Amino acid sequence: MSLYNLEHEFNLISALIYDPDKLDEFEITVDDFYDARNQRVFKGIVWALQHNKKPDLVLLQDVCKLQPDYWTHIQPMTAANIQFYVESVLKLAQLRNLDAVGKTVQDQLKAGKDPGEIRETLEAGLTRVSTKRTKQIAHIRDLLGAALEKIEHSYNNKGKLPGIPTGFQQLDFLTGGLQDGEFIIVGARPSIGKTAFALAMSRAAAGAGYPVGFFSLEQSQSPTRMLAAETCINIVNMRTGYLQNRDFSRLVDGCNKLANLDIYFDHYSYKLSDILSQSRRLVRMGCKVLFIDYLTLIQYGESGMRTFERVGEISHSLKRVARELNVPLVALSQLNREAEGKRPTLAELRMSGEIEQDADMVIFLHRPRKAETYETVVDVAKQRNGPVEDFQVMFEPGFTKFTDMGVA
Repeated sequence: MSLYNLEHEFNLISALIYDPDKLDEFEITVDDFYDARNQRVFKGIVWALQHNKKPDLVLLQDVCKLQPDYWTHIQPMTAANIQFYVESVLKLAQLRNLDAVGKTVQDQLKAGKDPGEIRETLEAGLTRVSTKRTKQIAHIRDLLGAALEKIEHSYNNKGKLPGIPTGFQQLDFLTGGLQDGEFIIVGARPSIGKTAFALAMSRAAAGAGYPVGFFSLEQSQSPTRMLAAETCINIVNMRTGYLQNRDFSRLVDGCNKLANLDIYFDHYSYKLSDILSQSRRLVRMGCKVLFIDYLTLIQYGESGMRTFERVGEISHSLKRVARELNVPLVALSQLNREAEGKRPTLAELRMSGEIEQDADMVIFLHRPRKAETYETVVDVAKQRNGPVEDFQVMFEPGFTKFTDMGVA
């Protein structure tokens, strides 16, 4: 099967020359054309329209500098069948892109690349090919309508959260919930409750109807921890078997509630390539938010690679995949030892300043080691699109549970 059709490309160019206003109706780009001459003429048409000129043959011949024989392919034509030619050109462009992905994978196979790296190449390539086209450049006048619609929607839905709920009222108030495409960091020192906090957010999101994907790199006990929080049964008793008879009915009720939530755990993906690949798979399955517990455990790069470079590349990749998949991606991160016993700052994000740069939001959890209670400060230390403030929640370590203390 041929991966291009020059006749259809010529006919599409002809239709656009004789009815250039049709260009705004279709999301077609210069890269969708196979023939380099057609690419040049398409660029000429776009240039003419941008400069309020009519892209007639005289102007295009002067601008494009092509051999005379090319113009014999351009015939007077109405735009009656332009939809057919657009669909044909786009279909063949997609097939060429798929072919390029296949060739790249074949080259990696021949080079003996790691299977996870090959799978990531394949998944990323397929996502690029299948992603819905959007115009990359737009004048503000074309964006204001959508902005006003969003504002009007908020006005007509006062009190309704625009994003995905976190389960913490004050956090939802400050952020509007977890937003699509954002890369969110939750940082804390060990034993403060990062995992419990992330599990609480995932429980709230799934309970509100947003399926969750949860990468648990550190342990496979996340479902047990979630069950302890759900039932308020001490997790130590659950592990050691020191349970009372009434606990079993609570466990059954808790299991039934959690089983009806769409939460998908991955305890086996450690390499960055595997996590990126599985993230795409989870989103195809319907997941609306992803959690990674935690970032600095992800494996990437050669053994001699410097730590800050490795963590920086991991951070960049997670940021890209959040935007690509258009879902919130929440990654937990360990803090430097300098954060021990004091209120964390952005400088304490462990091992790489790139995390701070990439993150759309940074949330710190903090409480003094020798505090008399488990009141924990939740500090929204960075937020690109909102205020930076803090509030308090109560941690119940026996249940691995955070309790919302409400809106201040």
